[in-house]
Amino acid sequence: MNSLPIDSILTELNQALSQNKNVILSAQPGAGKTTRVPLALLDADWLRNDDGSYKKIIMLEPRRLAARNAALFMAKSLNEAVGQTVGYRMRQDTNVSSNTRIEVITEGILTRYLLQDPELSNIGLIIFDEHHERSVNTDLGLALSLQCQQLFREDLKLLIMSATLDKDALENMLEAETLFCSGRAFPIEYHYLGFDTKSRLSNQMTDAIITALQQEDGSILAFLPGVRDIQFVQQQLMDKLTNTQLSKLSKLSANTSIHPLYGQLSDKEQQAAIQATEKGQRKIVLATNIAESSLTIEGIRIVIDSGLEKQLNYNARSGMNALITKKISQASSIQRAGRAGRIEPGVCYRLWSEQSQTGLEAHSPAEISRIELSDLVLNVAQWGAEIDELDWLTSPPARFIEQAQSLLSNLDLLDNKGQISPHGEQASQLGMSPRFAHMLLNADSKQHLNDVCLLAALLTDTPKALRNNDDLASLLQHVKAQPKSFSAIYRQALAWGKKINLNNSTSHNSKPQKNIPQLLALAFPDRIAQRRTSNSKESAQQYLLSSGRGAQLHFSSSLSREEWLIVTDIEDNLQGSSLIRKAMPISEADLLKIFSSHIQIRSHVEWNDKGQLEAEKREYLGALLISQKRLSSLSNEQWQDAWRNYFIDNGIKSLPWTDDHQQLIARLQLAFEYHSKLSDTATSHRSPWPDFSDEALLTDIESWLMPLLSQCHSQKALNKIDLKQALLNRLGWDKVNDFEALVPEKITVPSGSHYKIDYSQTPPILAVKLQEMFGYQGKPSICNGRIDLMLHLLSPARRPLQITQDLPYFWLNSYFDVRKEMRGKYPKHPWPENPLESEATRFTKHKKY
Repeated sequence: MNSLPIDSILTELNQALSQNKNVILSAQPGAGKTTRVPLALLDADWLRNDDGSYKKIIMLEPRRLAARNAALFMAKSLNEAVGQTVGYRMRQDTNVSSNTRIEVITEGILTRYLLQDPELSNIGLIIFDEHHERSVNTDLGLALSLQCQQLFREDLKLLIMSATLDKDALENMLEAETLFCSGRAFPIEYHYLGFDTKSRLSNQMTDAIITALQQEDGSILAFLPGVRDIQFVQQQLMDKLTNTQLSKLSKLSANTSIHPLYGQLSDKEQQAAIQATEKGQRKIVLATNIAESSLTIEGIRIVIDSGLEKQLNYNARSGMNALITKKISQASSIQRAGRAGRIEPGVCYRLWSEQSQTGLEAHSPAEISRIELSDLVLNVAQWGAEIDELDWLTSPPARFIEQAQSLLSNLDLLDNKGQISPHGEQASQLGMSPRFAHMLLNADSKQHLNDVCLLAALLTDTPKALRNNDDLASLLQHVKAQPKSFSAIYRQALAWGKKINLNNSTSHNSKPQKNIPQLLALAFPDRIAQRRTSNSKESAQQYLLSSGRGAQLHFSSSLSREEWLIVTDIEDNLQGSSLIRKAMPISEADLLKIFSSHIQIRSHVEWNDKGQLEAEKREYLGALLISQKRLSSLSNEQWQDAWRNYFIDNGIKSLPWTDDHQQLIARLQLAFEYHSKLSDTATSHRSPWPDFSDEALLTDIESWLMPLLSQCHSQKALNKIDLKQALLNRLGWDKVNDFEALVPEKITVPSGSHYKIDYSQTPPILAVKLQEMFGYQGKPSICNGRIDLMLHLLSPARRPLQITQDLPYFWLNSYFDVRKEMRGKYPKHPWPENPLESEATRFTKHKKY
């Protein structure tokens, strides 16, 4: 067996693990950690059971291809077939036996292990390989493993391995010993090609690949952000290499093969990309960041890096994860370039400038901080913990957690206390999206179960040939008609179907069975879409979703005439609009059958064209109006409900605010912000001063506004409400004096005049005639001197002569230019040579006092 750099520290690593629960191994690319470490630890004394047997080692890999190849390589090192001492386990593909002692698994499998067996019986070591990739499953698996260690298994060992680590944060959280191993890397020559924003990425990548092909020897690994980019470049390369007019290229094409490499390819296609070429042959591998780490591609000595990647990010507006193209991090650029120096000196071409390299972020944000978290929240609920009880390397955002909990409650997976429900227990065990789990568990016939399993598999990984069709009903029929063409979808659907117990639901004949659109609607209750009326036959059809957001179909969509849709996939564009990418039609009758308990009845008032109030009884499904009926009269209670809905629909700004009211609100909000900052610096407690933002006022409408509307039945009555007093009541009588001192309505200037401060601007403005500030050497301020007012120093005609927050500087500098220009124009007003020693006045210099 060839020697690798990692061999030099394997003894030290074994000793570190025998003495510590947790160890961090920072090993540079090419060190050999992935395939050497598990084998070296196989017979460690600390893995031995009392009966002489050994506990298992499980190693997490971020990608299926890497997991399978690592297991194959280690098994080959032992002269065994995979599935004996070394096996692997991943979704839809498992190769282990009763003799397996090393399991290479994909990251989600660890969560399933922990939820099924919280003590991780007979597992002695968990290795988190390529930890820098930080998927949400990695972070969840590490958090649960740490709690397993703390509560059940003091003898459980955790080993974190990567080439690029945020080492300090890991050391603090794990209280771990850290080892370092250098890699085996050859020097790399860098070429910075820059990026032309006016030219397509595929054109620039193709040109760079052709240049490298002509100028360098060896095979090429080109990193592109996504599948479509790979397909474009592949086609362009094939066109150029087979162009008989380009004699140099046609000679190269004879011994050069082109291979795409991304997650959706079959195992056979992926293996073709990574295996060694025959002697004299070259290959071009067009890859996503699947090839960035944990995967060795034979023969590569040239890397061409677009500097871009596709990244999942949660869009709070749509409630969905969306793929966006972004620049890679410095850590990723190092990983990618390192692929060129594995076997000999290499070359790396980068499609950005050398100056731009330092502008890249050090590490990409952890996935847990940027994707939808309903799966994580459900798994933690099944584990029996609160989110904040676990140790997180990166804490999941509170807003994402709240939205995930809301969705899970709507799907009946969490109960009204936020605990996992029996339905949620079943869903969590399926190992799939909570939405789809809910859909499958609601299937009440074998045929419907088969269909929704196919539908879930289709939506989870839509084949390339079906991605441009937005009609899910037709896509499902297409897949059902051609099972051989979509075997991967059928395999996944079959695996999910085997896990579902129909609970004899077909025996309950009294309840009508739910059809496929109804089952899909149950999975996406927040994405029921209602057709909006359109005056234009040429524009794209617009829809309103039950979540309250708008979206549109492609102008050529066959779904444009459908009144109701269930939307599963939405894409936001740069113009701020949202395109429906996948949807299924549903009838209103079918919707109301399954969501009858979700219909909300509201009394509604609005002003008609004649300025009169009209009242209606309206039925809503989320934000969607189902029906409306005019009401001739309302009770006081109905009026309260109507006003409440009116302000929810139209916002706080629809109240009859005057300028004085707006100024008061601005002052109140400034006082809140002042006290909030004091609270942040002095204590962890929240500020006792209330928030007066529009959002806070609307949220708290019951306490300060609704009591004033009890007898309010007209616009005239609404205009008579004392809003100023209502706002001050909300502040509280005990704070009024402090409030007036902190953010006064008026301020006294040196001349003795009292002027209002304009709080509508930031910072607030004090407009005052210049002569009234003579002799004042300080800076007028509010909030106990923390905020300097913006002074508008006015001419006698009340036009600004100077705008400043630094009055002392003005007196010593700019004042003399103002004096020179103004004293001829306004000779009756004082323009002294020394304004700091002059008396402030609101009169002309000829005025008798």
